[in-house]
Amino acid sequence: MLSYLTGGLAAVAVASVGYAGVLRADRVALQQDVANLQLQLSACGGRLQTVLDDKGSDHAVDQIPDAELVDVPDHWLRP
Repeated sequence: MLSYLTGGLAAVAVASVGYAGVLRADRVALQQDVANLQLQLSACGGRLQTVLDDKGSDHAVDQIPDAELVDVPDHWLRP
């Protein structure tokens, strides 16, 4: 009877250790996913800032009066 109890406890202990290993591997994979998503989110923020900067510079160019667009400095025409 004692050998069955000991064998059962050993099986439960081995199963627990195996399950803990699976959970640890899942946790590591999820941490890598979180790091990857944080990098993607930061890249999206950078792209958004680039678009906003571009729209700002476009607006600045659109505000130039047409009379100023006719006079081109000579140094712009040279290579």
